[in-house]
Amino acid sequence: MEPLLKIGQVCRLYGITADTLRHYEKKGLLTPYKDPVNGYRYYSVAQLDVIDLILAGKNIGIPLAQIGAVIAAEDVAAYRAMFAEQQALLCEQIARLERLRT
Repeated sequence: MEPLLKIGQVCRLYGITADTLRHYEKKGLLTPYKDPVNGYRYYSVAQLDVIDLILAGKNIGIPLAQIGAVIAAEDVAAYRAMFAEQQALLCEQIARLERLRT
């Protein structure tokens, strides 16, 4: 069986709150294993990759809905396209700001 991490361990690893992880779960981005006895949430190593994707996307301004669509598609090309599109948008925004600065 794959090792599982408690919600607190994941939060410490990424510097985020448990509420943040629960929010991602409510949005359908993550589906942790829930212990039926105590209700604790556990995350697999594979889910850490999903958390990486979510946080990287959020950090560059990609909406959670768009991130969720790429996660659901399970398509590496869609993942790359999403980040390339956002990179192009950010480059355009930087260029606009540079023009305003001069």
